Amino acid sequence: PLGRQDVVYPSAGPGQGDFMVMIDFAHTPNSFKEILSLLRKKVKGRIIHVFGAAGQRDALKRPEMGKISSEYSDIVIVTAEDPRSENIEKITDEVISGIKNSRDRIKNSTLLRIPDRQKAITEAMKMARKDDLVLLTGKSHEKSINYGKGEEPWDEYEVVRKALGLKNNNE
Repeated sequence: PLGRQDVVYPSAGPGQGDFMVMIDFAHTPNSFKEILSLLRKKVKGRIIHVFGAAGQRDALKRPEMGKISSEYSDIVIVTAEDPRSENIEKITDEVISGIKNSRDRIKNSTLLRIPDRQKAITEAMKMARKDDLVLLTGKSHEKSINYGKGEEPWDEYEVVRKALGLKNNNE
């Protein structure tokens, strides 16, 4: 189904490009563990995981999401996922609190905080190399994002197309 383990790049499928981009709706600790443990067995290169945690929702799961992502992902990029009226930095801090050695990971650029989701996705694409997988979780098929001023139009698929265009133009 749309937004579940949806390989959006390369469009010809695995093995047809330098790296892969997958969109998935995973947004809970259990769904992170399921998809990341499966992908870790299959991905030859690095897993670059871009995700956030929704604001005004179950804050207790945030550290666990960070922990699971960091256990299976080579690079973790924490970003917005409907922060609503909750402070994005606070949400990010709570996610990062579950990551062991977070200071070291920040220093060696394997843990990044990029509040703007579009910028986070673009950065992930720029980092991607041959055999890597860029995994975008949380927003998937949803058509809006909420940064605290109501619902704004959002299309994760369009953001990926834009980011890939920027990457290809810079190479």
